[in-house]
Amino acid sequence: MARSELEPAQREEIEDLWERLRRAPDPDYERFAGVDPADIEHGMVGPNHFGTFPADGHVVLEAHGTLSGPEFFENLNTRLEGSPRDFRPYAIDTPAFAPTVDDYAEELERSFRALQAADGTESFSVVAHSLGGVGALKWLHDYDRYDEVEMFIPVGSPFHGSAAADLAAKVDERIDAIELWWKSATLFNPFVPSRRIEEFFRHYRLGELTDDFVTRRSAEEGALAELMRETTVTEAAEVYTVRSSIDRFYIDPKKTLSRGLEHLAALSSWENQIDSPEIPGAEANFVLPSSTHHEIMTGELAVEYIARALEGYREEPGRGLVERESTESGQAAD
Repeated sequence: MARSELEPAQREEIEDLWERLRRAPDPDYERFAGVDPADIEHGMVGPNHFGTFPADGHVVLEAHGTLSGPEFFENLNTRLEGSPRDFRPYAIDTPAFAPTVDDYAEELERSFRALQAADGTESFSVVAHSLGGVGALKWLHDYDRYDEVEMFIPVGSPFHGSAAADLAAKVDERIDAIELWWKSATLFNPFVPSRRIEEFFRHYRLGELTDDFVTRRSAEEGALAELMRETTVTEAAEVYTVRSSIDRFYIDPKKTLSRGLEHLAALSSWENQIDSPEIPGAEANFVLPSSTHHEIMTGELAVEYIARALEGYREEPGRGLVERESTESGQAAD
């Protein structure tokens, strides 16, 4: 039975997720864990935590995903520190370890108002991972921040529904154990014991990790569908989305299951949304080669792509992101 070439990396990521899940139901969740209190500015992890940035740099608001934190932006901000464009990155941390979409919207609005009051910040860019991307888009829309946003870069975000949210929502229903196991197998891999799958989703619900906002039903006829119909983000800002060709939350079962298991996966009627992180009308919907859900935010290729977008490079078919000036003069970028 053939295994996916990414199986070891996915297994490591799943084990990391298990460690994080053990903290999910904890009412004493500690915000800004591991961050020097002196580096907390305006209720966010400030630029000083990540490096040396000019006080008048362009503000980049960063929103982490579920079961993660500001540490996800360490690699990106190290890259931005050496950028020819001046940046000033601020990473939010949510009050809950497993925030809802509304939690993100409220925290981002609070953060931006704090920056406005402190130094008159008028414009910003947003980089957001996973569920944080949907929360950030809801913030821009609900609080009408379209005039202030310069660039929006969501990474691996479920704009058209998440298979994980659907499966977690069903854990309290009486469903066949075989069905649960096979649907879980398409989400992760076929080598995870069913006992751990069931335990996982009990924690998933206890930790309030299920956000009905990003279920596929919501994407078809609910709040998420309404947001995607009404948003004008691509008219107001440059939008670049990033996703992996292999991601446990959106993956095509054929990418991870051996040929012999594909038929069983199909029988489970599990339809993952491989294109869910894309936004119609974006400047570019960038697809990373094989990588995990975490690596599409922290990996070297992802970091470089996001940084170049923020620096003002332009997407050109067949060439990727190239410098605007070089493109206009007909010369290739370095």
